[in-house]
Amino acid sequence: MLQRPRTHHRHRVVAPGNRPVTAPFCGWLPAIRCHSSTLWFPLATASVTAITDSVNRQSAAADLVADAMSVDPAFAIAASIQWIEATESVGASASNSASLAEIPLSRLAAHWCLHVREQWRTTDWLACPAGPDSQARWERCAELDQYFRTLPLGRWIEQSGVWIEASGGHAAASPLASHGSLVDDRRPQTSAKDQDALATHHLIARLVAKEDATAVTSDSLSTAIEETKRDLAHTLAYGLSHEINNPLANIATRAESLIRRTTDADQQGSLQRIIDQTYRAHAMIADLMFYANPPQPNQQSFDLRARIDVAIDSFCTIASRRSIQVRFLVDENVDAFVATGDPEMIGDVVVSLIQNSIDAIGMDGTVEIHLTSIACEAEAKTWQIRVCDSGPGITAEQANKAFDPYFSGREAGRGLGLGLCRAQRIMELHEGTIELQPALAGCVATLCW
Repeated sequence: MLQRPRTHHRHRVVAPGNRPVTAPFCGWLPAIRCHSSTLWFPLATASVTAITDSVNRQSAAADLVADAMSVDPAFAIAASIQWIEATESVGASASNSASLAEIPLSRLAAHWCLHVREQWRTTDWLACPAGPDSQARWERCAELDQYFRTLPLGRWIEQSGVWIEASGGHAAASPLASHGSLVDDRRPQTSAKDQDALATHHLIARLVAKEDATAVTSDSLSTAIEETKRDLAHTLAYGLSHEINNPLANIATRAESLIRRTTDADQQGSLQRIIDQTYRAHAMIADLMFYANPPQPNQQSFDLRARIDVAIDSFCTIASRRSIQVRFLVDENVDAFVATGDPEMIGDVVVSLIQNSIDAIGMDGTVEIHLTSIACEAEAKTWQIRVCDSGPGITAEQANKAFDPYFSGREAGRGLGLGLCRAQRIMELHEGTIELQPALAGCVATLCW
C-alpha cells in the first residue's frame, strides 16, 4: 500500500470556505457511483478552464481537457473510471479487452467532453462532502495531488487505489484494477507550469468574449423585434386607413348633416358625440401611421419655453374643470431657451405627457413641468423636460410597456392609445430619449435631447 507522502506546511489544505489561496482545489467533480460507494474527486482550480470550455462545446475543448488531465491526477482518474464503466456497459467483448488495458488520454478527454453536461445535470450537489469530513478529504487530496505530480502519467492508474479511498470508496472495488496505465497519445503539449499560469486568464478571456457575443445578439434581437413590430403596425395602419377611414368619414358627414336638421338639444348632443368619436378613431389611425412611418423632423431653432407654454395653455379648460393645477418651473441656470428640433413634434411630446398625467390624476391633483439644460460642446445644450404628476404610481413592468402601441395601464390610468408611443418615436427621430420612472405614487416622465 502506498504510504502517505509528507507535505510541506505551505501546501496544507483546509475545509472549503476557509481555504488558503494556495489550495489547488476549488470544489468537487461530479459524483461517481461505483458499486455501493459514491466517489467525490476534487476539482482542481487549474482544470476549470478546460471543463468550462467542454461544457460550452468549444471546438478545442477536448485538447484542453487532455492537457488538464495530464497534470491533474484526480481529474484523470475520475474520468478513467467513468470511461471504463461506460465502455463495459455497452458490452465490450473479450477480443476488445486487451485494448482496454491501456487508456488513451485523447479518447478519455473526448469521452468526457461528450458526457460532461449530463454529468453536471444529474449530480446531487447537496450530498458533497462538508464539515470535518470535507476538511480531512481536502488535506488528503492535496497530499496525493502533490505526490502524483512526481509520478509518470503511466503509473497513475496503477496507484489509483489511494485516490479512490480518499474519495470515499474501496480500492479493491475499483473498475481500474485490471487496467494497466494511461497513455498520452498526443503530440507534445504545453508544460504543466504554463497551463497553471494561464488557465484563469484563458477562462476570463473566454467569458468576456461570450458576454460580448451575448450582448451583440441581444441588441440585434431587440432591434429585429422593434423593426418587426413597426412593420406590422405599418401594414395594419395602411389597411385601417383604406378600409375604415372612408366609413368613418361617411358617419361623421351624416351626423353633421343631421345636427343641422334638428333643433332638439338632446339629439344634437348625441350626434355631436358620434362625430367626436369618429374623429377620435381617425386620429388613432393617424397616430398608428405616424408610429409606423413618421415624417422626418423639420429641424430648426425655436423658443422651447414658448412652445411649452402653448402646450400648457391647451389644457387650461380641462385642468380647471378637474381641479388640476398645471405648473411650469424653469431652472434658474437656464439663460436662453433656443432649442434645435422640430417645434411641432416637440410640442406634441409635451402635450402627450401632460395629457397622460391628467388622465392618470382624474380629479384634484398637480402636474409640474420642469425645464432645465446642460451645456455641451461648443454652444450645444442637452435639454431635459420632466413632467411630474400626483396620480397613481406605475410598476416597472408598466413603465417598460407604456410605449407599446395601445398598451393600457388601466390601474394607473396611463398609456391609453398611441400618445406615449408617438412621443417615443419623436424622441428617437431627435436622437433623444423618453423614460417613465416607476413609483408607488405619482409618475415622472423625462425626455432629453
